[in-house]
Amino acid sequence: MMILIVDDEAGMRWILSRILSQKGFQVQAAQTATEALEIIEREPISAAIINYRLTEINGLELFKQIRQQGQLIPSMLITAYGSKELEQAALQSGFQAYIEKPFDNQRLIDQLHQALCSP
Repeated sequence: MMILIVDDEAGMRWILSRILSQKGFQVQAAQTATEALEIIEREPISAAIINYRLTEINGLELFKQIRQQGQLIPSMLITAYGSKELEQAALQSGFQAYIEKPFDNQRLIDQLHQALCSP
């Protein structure tokens, strides 16, 4: 299964890639929303982990663009700037999970498995 990581911080992309690779997932990483959309166009993506704060647009807007392209990719929003309002907005817009940084690695994997199994 190919998991797309979208985060503007190289260190976070590396950490997430490592965690997921160790659990047997294949990983594609994007620094920008534009790069993420390009990856989605050319590769089958099983799920996405999208950071809220990106350089071009925020993660909610990226998720909306992915959906407008007709892609129904199970997605999780991660953020270091969490709030109840953001969590509610993420879940209402269709994200399967909302996770605040710093996160527990096992919780991240558990949420990812749930997202992959949800209809």
